Amino acid sequence: MSAVNIPDGQFELVYRNEKTLSETPDTVPTLIPKAALNELQKGDPEPYYKIEAIDIPANGTGGIYEPEFFQSFINVMKSRPIAGSKRGHEWTSRPSSDFYTVGAKIQDNTAYFKIYIPPQGDPTDNAAFIRDARANIVNFSLVTAPEYNVQKDKDGNDVRHFTSSKGYERNDAVEYGAGAMAQIVNSASQGRQLDINLAKSLINNGQYKTKGNSDGEIIQNGFVMRPVLRAMLSHADVENKSELSELVSMIDRKSNSGGIKVELNEAYELVKNSIVNGTVPYTDVAKNCGIDKFIRTENDDKNVELVKELNSLFGSPADIIASVKAMKAENESVSKVAVENAVVHEFGAEKIKIGSGEDVDNLSYTRAMELCNGKSGAELKTAIENAAKDPFIMRFRSEQADNMSQVNVISGGKTGTEKNSLGIGSGAVHL
Repeated sequence: MSAVNIPDGQFELVYRNEKTLSETPDTVPTLIPKAALNELQKGDPEPYYKIEAIDIPANGTGGIYEPEFFQSFINVMKSRPIAGSKRGHEWTSRPSSDFYTVGAKIQDNTAYFKIYIPPQGDPTDNAAFIRDARANIVNFSLVTAPEYNVQKDKDGNDVRHFTSSKGYERNDAVEYGAGAMAQIVNSASQGRQLDINLAKSLINNGQYKTKGNSDGEIIQNGFVMRPVLRAMLSHADVENKSELSELVSMIDRKSNSGGIKVELNEAYELVKNSIVNGTVPYTDVAKNCGIDKFIRTENDDKNVELVKELNSLFGSPADIIASVKAMKAENESVSKVAVENAVVHEFGAEKIKIGSGEDVDNLSYTRAMELCNGKSGAELKTAIENAAKDPFIMRFRSEQADNMSQVNVISGGKTGTEKNSLGIGSGAVHL
């Protein structure tokens, strides 16, 4: 017998009786051709049959086996018997034919299989096997290359729905209790491409192990092996690291819901490998852990270099702050002088003389300072140009140019603080 790895594309469905069956060999029809049955039972005076049942649709590891799948599997018997080995799955070019599934039916959401076990197996006799079958300590496992489609369940997970059997049909005997009803086993040999979707489906259905040997394959006998995943993730050059990490996370989430704690060192190692290999940015890890404020970034490194340079120029941090404040004040003073010079050049000084000879506020200057304050360079030049177009300034400058305007009329000897006949202070323009 060869290794027990199931070939790519093939699946097995392990099932066992959990209830007392009312069906008998007489109530489950024989489906294989009569000539084939005669050959199988030649020289057997008392044919022994075993009836096995599985509820359908079968919600098992790997997905959901729909009634259409079972009907497709059963239809195979209309042309030939389905052979089985009493020693489990034998992945050879021609496995043993120790017994045969010869009939079946679907009734009341249950698929019933009629299995004929001859006295002589391939190559040993079947006396002990028949004894175990009579004692109900034998389970059976369907093998198939199925057809399926993928649908989203209520939680958004991908779930396989098996709808047809497309070849390699067998029904082998397996150890009692080897698997629950509708259990999928798909142990791809080491080095083959891992079926990520199958692994996720297995985990979602609870078919994973958190303890065990860290050697071998990721999927073993229908279970995703967390120790194998962890061992693979410990190697920095492993392929599909992000996918393998996701499988570990799925197992940990499922395990923790049952109270099983994840080793802290394993969590450290998983995060470290994820960061080193670039699958997860370290900033995301820090943010999700609520410690991002303690993480030193590239900007922090630049700031350190800046502070070093400032220290070399100005001394202590206190000296730096004092120097910066002084420079800022000086710049503001220089800027104010530049603005004032530009405004005076264009609009005149802060005070101007009116017809009475007294000094009054130059409202063009006042307004222009409001518009140009804080500007420098090209911005100051533009602000001066825009100020010359300001309606207030244009009106006041027009009044200044008119000798008969209120701004230029002597107010009969009254002071500038008094109001003239227009109701405005001397030197003011009423707009």
